[in-house]
Amino acid sequence: MAGIILKQQSSSDATTPVSGKDNLFFDSSDGRMKYKDSSNVVHDVTGFTGSSTGQYYSPQYLATVAINCDNGNYQRIVLASGAQSVTISNMHGGARYLFKFVQPANGAAGTVSSWPASFRWSGGTPPTLTTTNGYSDLIAASYDSTGGVFDAAVSPNHAS
Repeated sequence: MAGIILKQQSSSDATTPVSGKDNLFFDSSDGRMKYKDSSNVVHDVTGFTGSSTGQYYSPQYLATVAINCDNGNYQRIVLASGAQSVTISNMHGGARYLFKFVQPANGAAGTVSSWPASFRWSGGTPPTLTTTNGYSDLIAASYDSTGGVFDAAVSPNHAS
């Protein structure tokens, strides 16, 4: 699959194709992450093929969030105790990743103070993650090894 453009769309433009590219979006009608292939067929994010390890990894971070992509394409990351920066390693070209940033059920909530420069965000601005206990944000990202960048989008504020 060629590079993916990640784009948050409203229900009014969820069927607008991005010329010549695959399109990952959050469908506001059902709250699910989906992508549109080059034939304009819409798939749930679980329908991705290609570089996927199918692993699930769930650490809790109190300082720097060190994401190791070798731990899997789906990673549940518990944030706690204030602002944290994100580092990322072992990316795989063409791979798609889903990172679920979770706030603890109670106690000191965490937030991300800085993202790697290799992340290009839908809309051009890094997201502000929820700091509500018991809630989470989903970050979908596709790694383009040619440019050394992640194209990323956020689906915010999910009750955990």
